[in-house]
Amino acid sequence: ERDGERYPIQDDEQWVSLYASLWPRVGNDLTLRELVDTVLGDTAHWGEDLTLRPGLAGQVTANLEMILVQ
Repeated sequence: ERDGERYPIQDDEQWVSLYASLWPRVGNDLTLRELVDTVLGDTAHWGEDLTLRPGLAGQVTANLEMILVQ
């Protein structure tokens, strides 16, 4: 949900399930950066380890932090 409106998530069920299971762990046993590193590092999803792209994980983390405070 965003701004009171629901929107459909369009991804394969295995990824939706994985990320839905990771998100509640943020702030408990997983930091936001660890979540980002886990998601971006999933070579099965992306075909490569996106954490190796300079600055990407930091930028994604910063963007998520901005979304969370809105």
